[in-house]
Parts: sequence; structure tokens; C-alpha cells
Amino acid sequence: MNHTDTERIVAIVRDAGRLVEQIAKDGFQTMRKADHSVVTGADLAADVLIRDALRESFPNDAILTEEHGLVGPPDAENIWVVDPIDGTRAYAKGRWGYCVMVGKVRQARPVFGVIYDSYRDVLWMGGERIPAVRVDPDGVVDLPTDRHIDRQNMRLITSSSFPDELYERLVAETGFQKGRRVNSVGIKVGMLCDGDAEVYFSYHPLSFWDTVAPCALAVATGATYSLLDGSNPSYKPSTEPESWVHDQPFVFSVGEHHSDVVEAIRRAVELS
Repeated sequence: MNHTDTERIVAIVRDAGRLVEQIAKDGFQTMRKADHSVVTGADLAADVLIRDALRESFPNDAILTEEHGLVGPPDAENIWVVDPIDGTRAYAKGRWGYCVMVGKVRQARPVFGVIYDSYRDVLWMGGERIPAVRVDPDGVVDLPTDRHIDRQNMRLITSSSFPDELYERLVAETGFQKGRRVNSVGIKVGMLCDGDAEVYFSYHPLSFWDTVAPCALAVATGATYSLLDGSNPSYKPSTEPESWVHDQPFVFSVGEHHSDVVEAIRRAVELS
């Protein structure tokens, strides 16, 4: 991606974040989707804004969004993957723990991502050959890319909804230190890349829009990700919505201990 395209994506994501925050002030309707997950009017409005802007800026690319599905051929060279609000449950309750995410898939792998925590005005960005940075009201900070981690002091960041019994077992069996519990995959990976944690485990499978931007950011910082069995996730969408969901939970880690981290989590989960 060239500098102009990168700036354009950041502008689109920031516009969506401003819209999300304005709707939070004005009030919004909360609904349930067919799978019983929560969706708000802000999710739908941000989805339209991002999708229309991407179509205008990148007319030859496909777009996959959480609220609209796939627009364009599934075998397109470039696919933009959009989560208009990652962490809708937190947003619906007026709590911190949500963000806007746009990522790019090329040749079936995440290559670029922008994660925008509009509540705090914190943005993370990075990808293949694109330096990872955090942009906040204080300026631009380069994210660390070569962290040497002590396996005994790795902090585990998890979702607010992570089952308590499993969480306690995970900490006891793996030796990880307790870290923050936060909604939003994007914010958790942003915090991990910032240096606020060393391990993130999603206890349930995630969808493409949950993971493309975070995986691209992780790659840019030298972090590692995989499915729970240690394999690389596939990003080859078809026109069937079932193909947009990973079949296993994700593990992200920082440092050189990823294989050990995955094995320790897998053993703990199998004991539950």
C-alpha cells in the first residue's frame, strides 16, 4: 500500500469513529440479529459509511463487512474486511471497550489493519512493510517490535465475558499473570502490541472481521498469532457466511514463546 492509500483508510476509519461517538450522544436503537448477538443503529450507520467510502476509493476491491456480508468476488486480489463496531456490547452499555476496525486481506493473508478506539481517540495501525504505530492525542508513537519476554511473567489479556471458572483454571495451569479483561478483539491486540500484555486468548472462535486488522497489526510488531491447534488461520472467503468464521479460538503472543504458550493454553482448556 502506498502512503496515500494508507492515509485514506485512516481517514475513513476516523470518520466512522466520529459517527459512532455522535450517535452515542444522540441515542440509538439496540436490536438482536438472527444469531441473537447485539447490533445497534451505530453499527449499521458506520458499516454504510465505511462500505461506501471503500467502494469509492477502491472500486476494484472486494469488501466484507460484519453487517452487510461480501460485496465483490471472493477471489478478488484485495479484500477489505470491516468491523464497524468491534465490542458492540460495551458500546451499547456506554462503556469503554469498543473500536472501529478495517483490515486488508491479500493473497489470503492479513496485510494491513487500522484499529480505532474512538472512545479514547487512540488509533493503532500497521501491516506488512508498514510500520506499526499508535496515534493518540499526545502524538504518534512507534510500537515496539523486538520485545524479549520472560515466560514466567507473561500477562494474559482476555474478554470481559471470559468464563470465570475457565479463566482461573487458565491462570493456574499456564502460569500466566492476570491482565486486563476488556471487550473488543481490536483493543486487546492493540494493548498487547502497546506492551500492556503478552498473551491474548479468545476462548471462542472469531470471525474474519474480528481478526484481520488485529492480525496485520500483530505482524507489524513482531507478535505471533495462530489458531488454538497452532495452525495459521485461513482467509479464503466464499459467498457462504459460514466461511467467514474461524473454526477455532485464536491465540496471540509477544516474544519467542508462542509454541509453548499455545500448548499450555490447549492443555488447560482440555482439563476444563
